[in-house]
Parts: sequence; structure tokens; C-alpha cells
Amino acid sequence: MRFLLLIIYSFMFGLTVFGQEGVKFENLTLQEALAKAKAEKKLVFVDCHTPWCCACKYMMKNVFPKKEAGDYFNSRFISVSYDMEKEENKDILPITQRVFPVFFILRPDGYIQHKMIGGESEPLPFI
Repeated sequence: MRFLLLIIYSFMFGLTVFGQEGVKFENLTLQEALAKAKAEKKLVFVDCHTPWCCACKYMMKNVFPKKEAGDYFNSRFISVSYDMEKEENKDILPITQRVFPVFFILRPDGYIQHKMIGGESEPLPFI
């Protein structure tokens, strides 16, 4: 019986991991993301959001999970997402305004290559 449950849980976990089509956000510190980007010859995509931001929630629910967003971002970027209300994330990047969402594209050396404020309703304009 335990073996059968183990097989069922493994199958469900496998579908969750391999069934993801959207942007794969990794649970890394910014320094870890930069190091991984350097090793994989990619850029770093940083999503800075807050729990109270409606546009942030919309992006997470309706834009980032889409296949076209995942196809674009996962092949080019190490993607990380930070809740800017958490104390440990307050000084991650030089954000002087408090308008969210804010997105950054960083080179592996930490240089900010691009910054975007605000979201989009669909993946293609955002890409």
C-alpha cells in the first residue's frame, strides 16, 4: 500500500515539475542568480513585487504562467522574484520609487541592462 502511494505521489510531483509551461522563477538570492547566470551564459530577470499590488498579482496569475512567456524567459534568463515588503529584500536593488511591479534585466556582473515599471495584460507585449 505504501509503495502504491509512493508511486502515485511521485507521478503527481513529476507532472507538477514537468508540466510547468510558464516562467520558472528560482528561489535564489540575487548573488546566487548572478553566479548561475554567469555559469549558464544567461541574463538575470528580476521581478520586484508586493502583496498589495494588483498589477503584480495579475502578472503572476495571467502572464508569467503562459507558455509563450516560459519559452522566451526560461531559455534566456535566470528568473527570480522578490517580495519587496519583506525586510531582507528591501536593499536588493536600487529602487528609489515605490511603484510596482518593477522588472530588471541584469548582466551576470550585476549591471542593470534594462528596467521596466508596470505590467502587461498579455505575454507578447511584455516580451
